[in-house]
Amino acid sequence: MGHRSTLRLVEQLDRADVGGQSVVLTGNTSDYVVAADGSPRRLQHQLAAWAAEHGRATIIYSTAEGARQLPLPGGSPISFHLPNAGSSTADAIDELFAQIRSSAVPVQLIVDYGGHALQPVRAAIVPEHNRVIELVAEFVIDPEVRATGHRMTVITRTGSVDDQLFRLPGVAVINVELPDFEERLIFITRLLQPQTGQPLRLVPDMTPERLAALTGGLSLFDLLRARDESAGGIPIGHEWVQAQKAESLRRIAADNLIVHPPGKGIAEVAGLPQIRLLLREALDSGRFPRRLLLAGPPGVGKTVCVTAIADELGVPAIALGNVRSMWVGESERNFRAVLDVVDALAPLVLHIDEIDQAVGQRQTGQSSDGGTSERLLADLMTFLGSNGRKRVTVIATTNRPDLLDSAMFDRFTVIPILHPTSVEAAQILIIAATREDRVLMEDVARRCVERTDQLLTGRVLVDVLDRAMTFADADGCRVTIEETHLDAAFEDLLMALDPDEHEYLALQAIQLTTFQSYLPWKAAEALGEPIQLPQYLPALLDGAGLVSAEKLRARIDELRGGHGAR
Repeated sequence: MGHRSTLRLVEQLDRADVGGQSVVLTGNTSDYVVAADGSPRRLQHQLAAWAAEHGRATIIYSTAEGARQLPLPGGSPISFHLPNAGSSTADAIDELFAQIRSSAVPVQLIVDYGGHALQPVRAAIVPEHNRVIELVAEFVIDPEVRATGHRMTVITRTGSVDDQLFRLPGVAVINVELPDFEERLIFITRLLQPQTGQPLRLVPDMTPERLAALTGGLSLFDLLRARDESAGGIPIGHEWVQAQKAESLRRIAADNLIVHPPGKGIAEVAGLPQIRLLLREALDSGRFPRRLLLAGPPGVGKTVCVTAIADELGVPAIALGNVRSMWVGESERNFRAVLDVVDALAPLVLHIDEIDQAVGQRQTGQSSDGGTSERLLADLMTFLGSNGRKRVTVIATTNRPDLLDSAMFDRFTVIPILHPTSVEAAQILIIAATREDRVLMEDVARRCVERTDQLLTGRVLVDVLDRAMTFADADGCRVTIEETHLDAAFEDLLMALDPDEHEYLALQAIQLTTFQSYLPWKAAEALGEPIQLPQYLPALLDGAGLVSAEKLRARIDELRGGHGAR
């Protein structure tokens, strides 16, 4: 009957059938499944084969094509009047149900593209949609229909069906899984054979086993497309897989997940020895980091760190989008669906930006959103606590680690991301200039940075560079940014940020750091690099040149009691 995920689908169909339930299929419903001989089979034909084994005929209906019988090779069509494609959805469904009830042969009715025919009532603008939902509800809970063996299967593809169907006692919801490693390997091996048509072509260092491992979360349809693209002269390698995963994420998760564009790795990042140490440890040991919390003030490059880590690990980086909804229960469903997609598409980096706001924290009573925040937090804690997700690196970022639920610190390794030192600030300016195809000499950048006494972030430095380019263009300098231009940009800069608030947030991140080796100056020491400190840290050093915990706490209390972050 098929391979592992196909067998799981069949097992769930059998379980629902024993209970007399119709089913709603969600998930990977537009893909092929793997038949017993390793060949691809469309989901509708898999369902028809399953129905035939249970003595049922199959009728398939969609709003676009109307109704048709779906006989298997060697099978005989049943006597059935099919509504034409011009019938309204409600009339067609009503006529089909009437004939099924009177049929001596048990029938499986497949409603394809169920999101069109059975869309949520809240989206309906005509009473016909309400009538369709009522007809379906009456059919699936009718004890005579269930006893005579008739069943309905709804395939959701491009839209959701009405939530009321999920709560009916006669309906089971089945998630159609993406193909697992075994199925991908069987299918890839088949595509490499000439007798299946133009064979799949791989880059020299890509084996079928490696491609099967890398393509977790991709569909069999994606792999067929890989064969077609390689036939055009471009062998399939790692870059193709990463691009397809990004596209698959956009297709499956819509706005619930955002794909970060890939960069050039740590080479595009100035300073940050703690991130470079982390990556060196990961690549040397083969143990990818699993749960990181990057804490620090806004604008210091936390998101850049996320994408750099993903680039160096050779996996896509995706960010949690807006899963919250005004509809009861939908936020939680969105979030669980996102986590399922993340699991399926591993290995990858999942970025949860501003985690203190994304999921909130536990309250002594129910939160103002009806408990949604508590349930989202509980789901996240369960996900983070699983030991089976070794190929998913979760990187959360926050400006306010002091607002996080205390349980977060048991789940994450906290790494501080601080303001750039003068050397790092000069590097940021040079990198930003290079991206704009401009020339900025290192000594020029360093002198200009050293002359300013403002606290800077990477974001502010990019703005300064942009201003310097404006001055350079006005002088007719279209390539080189001179010292006068950069000085003028710094002089034109008013207070870009509140220094007390930024210092408070930075010191909070230092205080909550999990391992001292990930403090920037300790990481620089481990890498054999010169040690520099942000301008607010020298006053907090003890006699041994280390940051004094006592001075650190006192300064945080002072800033909290003054006009710093509150």
